[in-house]
Amino acid sequence: MKTTDITLPAALAARFVELPPTLSIPQVADFFKKKTPTLRKQIDRGTFPVTVRQIEGGEQYVLLADLMRFTADGIPQPQAPLVKRETRNPFGRLGKRPRGRPTKLEQFQNQKAQAQS
Repeated sequence: MKTTDITLPAALAARFVELPPTLSIPQVADFFKKKTPTLRKQIDRGTFPVTVRQIEGGEQYVLLADLMRFTADGIPQPQAPLVKRETRNPFGRLGKRPRGRPTKLEQFQNQKAQAQS
C-alpha cells in the first residue's frame, strides 16, 4: 500500500496537512492527545501501534506515512528492536571508589606479607 493510496475523511486529512514528514515523539503525543512519558513507556514496552524508528541509539521518530497508514486501517505495525545507548559511566554516579576498611582476611594477608619481607 502506497501513501497515495490512503483515503482519509476530510477532518483527519486536515490534521495531517500541517504535520512534517517526520514526527518527534512529543509531536506524536500531541497528535494522539497523550502525555509524552506515557507514549515513551508504550514504545519501551513495544505496545505502541505505529512503527518507531531510531537514529543510532538516540532520537526516536515516526514517519508521517506510517502514522497515516495506522490511522486509515487501524492495524498495529511491527516494531524494530530499539537500541539503547551505552552508559556513560559504568561505575555509577560517584565513579569507582575504594572500599572502606580492609576486611579481617585482608588484614591477615597484609600482616603475613609484612612478616615474610
